[in-house]
Amino acid sequence: MAVFFITLLAFAQLFYLQLGPFMVEYASQTASFVSLGRALFGDFDIGIIFDNSNSYLMVVLFLTFLFVT
Repeated sequence: MAVFFITLLAFAQLFYLQLGPFMVEYASQTASFVSLGRALFGDFDIGIIFDNSNSYLMVVLFLTFLFVT
């Protein structure tokens, strides 16, 4: 359980830093944590993440998050 929350917090920080200036869902650390929690239950749009990033890296990292958690 501890590893799960550490992983979730690490990815929330990553997405906050990378997508925070561009997306409301990741504008703060709390919002990022909640958005990633919702993503675990299927509430995400990968197209919006791709549109707001400059490469495939964020999409790959998002899919990595879903796979790891």
